[in-house]
Amino acid sequence: MALVLLIVGAILAVIGYVWLLIACFSESIPWGVGALFCGIVALIFGALNWAELKVPTLLYIGGVVLLSISEVVK
Repeated sequence: MALVLLIVGAILAVIGYVWLLIACFSESIPWGVGALFCGIVALIFGALNWAELKVPTLLYIGGVVLLSISEVVK
């Protein structure tokens, strides 16, 4: 069970993060570099642009939650 949560969580988090990273870089280089080196910046950018980036932000958050749960279940 923990392994399935780990794999699914990692896949969701990576997809959401890459999607947010692309959106950050398409906005400006400083947003992109900030998001590249610090995941919180990507979440802040997703929150500031919630209307357009609802899906990738929720994918990223959901993936991180699943990763956390997989560590607790282990």
